[in-house]
Amino acid sequence: MRKKCTTYLTSIQTDIVRSIQQWSIRYVMGRAGGFSANFSPETLEAFRSLCKEQGKQYTKVLEQMAEIYIQHGGNIEVLMTTAGSGSSSRGSTKSLVGRVDQLEENEEFNAEAFETIDRRLTALEEKKRR
Repeated sequence: MRKKCTTYLTSIQTDIVRSIQQWSIRYVMGRAGGFSANFSPETLEAFRSLCKEQGKQYTKVLEQMAEIYIQHGGNIEVLMTTAGSGSSSRGSTKSLVGRVDQLEENEEFNAEAFETIDRRLTALEEKKRR
């Protein structure tokens, strides 16, 4: 009888703990994956405004920053380096686009050259057969 009571009480405790956890996820955090932060009002407003100007959801930007922070083992300098290299990344992007364009032009030139070589080779082979 005592074992049944202990098992029943353990079951009730487990149910209570589970209910509290579900309640805290719903009502304290808002939803699974949610969090609460104490930003200074000025910082939060400036951040939200900048994200809005860029057409981005500030929660998604925060999530991306957190992912970068995790990927780099908490090295905050990575975020600062990335932020400071905006103009150089634009320049390198422009350079890469130019290089891709040049490769495409070279590819077209090479295709034409190979077609010419193939026609000449075919003509020579036909002459040799006659």
